[in-house]
Amino acid sequence: AVVSTQSTGKCMCDSLDSLQSRTMSRSSSLRSKSSVGSKGSGFSRILTLRRHHDSDTDSFGDEEAAAANPKKKGRPRIQFPLFSEDSEREKRKLLESLSNVPMVRWKSEAVVAWLELVVKMPMYSKACSDNVKSGKVLLSLSDNDIQTGFGMTNPLHKRKLRLALEDVRSPDSVTYPCAGKLDHQWVVEEWLPSIGLNQYKGTFRENLVDGRLLNSLTKKDIERNLNVADKSHQVSLMLGIELLAKYNYDLELLGEKRLGCQTIDRDVEVWTTARCAEWLISVDLKEYANKLSYSGIHGAVIVHDKEFNVDVLASALGIPVQRKVLRRHMEQEIIVLKSGGSRRQTVNKPKSGRIKDQISRAFTKQQDVSEQLQLKAFKAPEPGNHHSVLKSDPDSISIKFDPEIYA
Repeated sequence: AVVSTQSTGKCMCDSLDSLQSRTMSRSSSLRSKSSVGSKGSGFSRILTLRRHHDSDTDSFGDEEAAAANPKKKGRPRIQFPLFSEDSEREKRKLLESLSNVPMVRWKSEAVVAWLELVVKMPMYSKACSDNVKSGKVLLSLSDNDIQTGFGMTNPLHKRKLRLALEDVRSPDSVTYPCAGKLDHQWVVEEWLPSIGLNQYKGTFRENLVDGRLLNSLTKKDIERNLNVADKSHQVSLMLGIELLAKYNYDLELLGEKRLGCQTIDRDVEVWTTARCAEWLISVDLKEYANKLSYSGIHGAVIVHDKEFNVDVLASALGIPVQRKVLRRHMEQEIIVLKSGGSRRQTVNKPKSGRIKDQISRAFTKQQDVSEQLQLKAFKAPEPGNHHSVLKSDPDSISIKFDPEIYA
């Protein structure tokens, strides 16, 4: 009996030691995984606790409550969609009602509405409604928290959300307030065609490039994240962004400037690709104008790109090197354009056919006068005057041209 008791006690001790060992191992595992995210971030630690304990608690924004009792059952988590069939209208109405309320006091549904309608990132609404329970939590997120909580792996998506949050945190320090009004739909459907880069609509739409994100792009971003390999297209994008920054991303101000040069060749810097096509038509290159849509050539490139010349333009238009006369003509027109000359106007300008007709009529008139003078000069002498020397009338052989014909 004594031996049996000792054996039983030994087994109990072994079980306690094993249980203690498993508990310590699990605690160590939780500590190592909770280090994901920013250092000292309650958001990342709570995510870890939620993931390991399968808790449905709604105290996600309260670090102390979640850490103290992670297995506490609260009300069921809010499922998306948060609104009825007219959800978009209700979300807009909600945001309007909170226009004077700081984001730090917003609830989860307002945060989701802001993410969808203001930042235009509805694909992350479900993760946001599950993990972010207040505006205070949203404003405290770091880049690592955004990646962990929203499941964002696209670097431009993370930057876009971060830039939007920075504008909310410090509205007085925003450099270009108008940039926040330009969503990715405007960038894709209006801005890219205006600089002649329609072929990149897909990648810009996929990366949700809006006004704020556009202003933050570097050449490395354009090449690696937006897959723009063509160096001339990279320059075109950067110069287009610089032009927007010059006018503070104010579309109204830029539009007024462009309106002033629609009918005259001036302020080339603000020309869109469509305006450059009109210029090509005015210099008798109509058959090449439609090739600018995918060339990346716009006014800022013509003025500020030091490598832009007749060869670059001819290559973009598909004009072969053998067309030397045509290239010389283009070179002269580019020189006039870049020098600020405004000798050409796109309105009330005689077309090329009219000019050719005027020149043709001038030479026809000259030929008719010459034939009349020739008949008069070699007219047979009158009888009785066979030995007289033929003298032509100086006034009759003078040819006078109307200078207005060549004006």
